[in-house]
Amino acid sequence: MAIDEHALALLFVAKCSGVSFERTVTLGRLHFVQRLPQMRRVIAAFRARMPEADRFNSTLDDFFTDALFRTLGANQLDSIDASGHDHATWIMDLNKPIPHDAHGRYTCVVDFGTLEHVFDTGQSFRNLLDLTALGGHVLIATTCINWGGHGFYEFSPEFFFRLFEQNGFENVCVFLAEALMETPWYKVSDPARIGRRVQFKSDQIILLLAVARRARIVPFVIPIQSDYAALWSGRPPTAPPERRTMMDFARYRVGKNLMKLASALHRAGRRCGGAPLSAWEDREAFNRIRAQDIYL
Repeated sequence: MAIDEHALALLFVAKCSGVSFERTVTLGRLHFVQRLPQMRRVIAAFRARMPEADRFNSTLDDFFTDALFRTLGANQLDSIDASGHDHATWIMDLNKPIPHDAHGRYTCVVDFGTLEHVFDTGQSFRNLLDLTALGGHVLIATTCINWGGHGFYEFSPEFFFRLFEQNGFENVCVFLAEALMETPWYKVSDPARIGRRVQFKSDQIILLLAVARRARIVPFVIPIQSDYAALWSGRPPTAPPERRTMMDFARYRVGKNLMKLASALHRAGRRCGGAPLSAWEDREAFNRIRAQDIYL
């Protein structure tokens, strides 16, 4: 339940894209991680898009992030937690339905590291959606892979594409980022759009960041993974099935060996202080991009 340089960059992307922080709620009362030099570089990177960017430097001096959200434009700032340890506004168990008077209350709902620690994912994410006002936004920063033991769960990009799309949200954007590394992000394509699963591996801790806007209020729908939904409904996938030849197999083997070589060079480069090499070469599924260049 903290803000690092990637979460801070996501907040700035949202601000520059017109997301309203007027009535904001955070899941858990958020605090800053102790990576201040990296976060100050994020602020500097957004100066061209946010003339007021330098105002955020002073907010990093606090432990909690209240001043940051006030500077982003929050006139009402609440927090939800299962414990009163950090003096959250609302004390409630997100494994259970939230009170009805909290539904649709907030223009911005922020989960930066809470729901991977909540056992009942179905109910907790339903609560996340219920908190969001019509026209409001949800911002997510959570674990994706290689952080075993951090929480109960790690999440795939398709989890959020289907959760939001099937429950009245639009403009869903999902990004992957290497934790603890100042590298560009990868914008992930929706598997339903490209007609296949979006799969990847990495030897780094990978964070997932997501943004979505609530366009309609609809009864909650339990999501179904897109390829199964297409298969069971009899619809063909968006991308036609490919015929495999021996040449395709040869290309696959060569590509796999090149990936192994790239991974070895990646690890060697890190040990020697060199620049990291990306193992995500699927350009249809992943678009490498700097946070300061993203428009939602």
